[in-house]
Amino acid sequence: MLPAYMLRQLYAKGSLKNIKEGDKVVGFAFSLKNKLGSATLKGEVAISVDGQPMPPESVTIRKGELTMKVSDIASTPTKFTVGDALDVMVAKEGGLAPGSHKVDMKFSIVEFGKAQFDFSDTVTAWSSS
Repeated sequence: MLPAYMLRQLYAKGSLKNIKEGDKVVGFAFSLKNKLGSATLKGEVAISVDGQPMPPESVTIRKGELTMKVSDIASTPTKFTVGDALDVMVAKEGGLAPGSHKVDMKFSIVEFGKAQFDFSDTVTAWSSS
């Protein structure tokens, strides 16, 4: 298992934002950038915010032009090579309240097994989808 302190480097600091469509806040998003090494994501992906699990069906991941539900990763291996960026979007009515939040991620990497890390960041501005 890769150590959490190393995996925290994946988080693009300052990327935690609410997603706004028109006048309505429909969720939040953050970005991951692979600076560590190539890997293959496969299996369950779990995200919780401030200790509250996010429903898997509410989580979408975008890699370049490819957008997928996290449930797709359970059955379809997804390459995450050095330099790749992933946008993680979570549908959550009202998004996140302004201020600091702790996000926990759990996922599986074919080459290394189960992985888990957390990060804290502040929601500072609205973002358009």
